[in-house]
Amino acid sequence: MSAWPFILPGLLSRRPLIVALAVAQAGLMVWFEWAYGPHLPPAQNLFVDKFSVIMALINGVVGGGICLYALGYMRRYHEVAHPEVADRRPLFFSLLFVFMGAMFGIIFANNLVWLFLFWEVTTLCSFLLIGYTQTDEARRNALRALTMNLAGGLAFAVAIVWLWRTAGTIELQVLLASKPGLVLVPAALLCFAGITKSAQLPFSSWLL
Repeated sequence: MSAWPFILPGLLSRRPLIVALAVAQAGLMVWFEWAYGPHLPPAQNLFVDKFSVIMALINGVVGGGICLYALGYMRRYHEVAHPEVADRRPLFFSLLFVFMGAMFGIIFANNLVWLFLFWEVTTLCSFLLIGYTQTDEARRNALRALTMNLAGGLAFAVAIVWLWRTAGTIELQVLLASKPGLVLVPAALLCFAGITKSAQLPFSSWLL
């Protein structure tokens, strides 16, 4: 999966920035796979250690709690607070579970291309969840969040290409063990991607 699915919302909403970011990100990854894919060495795609197990437990417990709370919340939302909003709870919970599954993938992924795949799945789920009510405000916020996530995704894609060309690897464990000067730029790009994904200032305007 790449950024191709996000081109359509950009075209339909007449948001050229979304289209440009999606095309740039998807084009970069297609070029990377075409130019370097056949030369990539076998990688340890998944990595499990104590820290990742702890993070998986946190994701499972907190995410499971959110899903349980959402059962009652969404029922009250549609039946009491906003009966005028189309009831699409099956879609809502499907997206929520796919999002949680992608988070487990992010936690255990050691191959940056795999990590990028799960990253893009969360971007898609976030876009659809934010725009769930299909109101004008929800659509605007969903598109704003998508723009920021695509900017972070482009930075992520650049980090993958940069790391491969400079260090000859796409493994996260190798990245962490490399000399700081060698991975400074990829690490900074990944940090930027993380900031946009977690809606940290100044990328939190869609929450307001």
